[in-house]
Amino acid sequence: MTFTQFAWLTAVTIPHILYLYAYHYGPSLQAIIPHKEFVNLAIILRAVSIGATFILFQQTLFHTWSIYEWFSPYPLAFLGIVLMLIGITINKIVYAELGVSGVYYACEMIQECHFIDSYIFKILDHPMYVGAIITILGGICLAGFDEDKRPRPRVIIPFMYMIALYMFTMFVESHPPTQKMIPHKD
Repeated sequence: MTFTQFAWLTAVTIPHILYLYAYHYGPSLQAIIPHKEFVNLAIILRAVSIGATFILFQQTLFHTWSIYEWFSPYPLAFLGIVLMLIGITINKIVYAELGVSGVYYACEMIQECHFIDSYIFKILDHPMYVGAIITILGGICLAGFDEDKRPRPRVIIPFMYMIALYMFTMFVESHPPTQKMIPHKD
């Protein structure tokens, strides 16, 4: 494993560890880092994760400046763009409904829960994660195949790892923890 691959693996995994910790131990985390700073940290970690993904692909796949070699052939690239737009739109709707604070575990950390029953939440469980997964699938279609429609493992495998992280996080958050660390009120 190269340093770039290790750095990427670390950068995309750490936010999910932080999210799972916030979900299970929100009040304890709130005692260490106030929610507002947690939101800022989560946004920074997500930006680092996205930047690390671009660096990984630039260093391992896109050795050329020819943009035509970066993308999959027409039908797959077009499908990728459509999927990415759908995923980004879902995430934009979720951000608009919950706000940044709600997206980043306000309910778990500071017990400020605003229950939303808008359309997107009625048709999808965990729409934020679903939107991210659809966006990643779009990335696979956009850049995961060469001009002969052969898969590019150096693109597909990292994207599949990212999908697995989102699916694991979604699974864990679908099952409430048996013991949440919530301060007792005497």
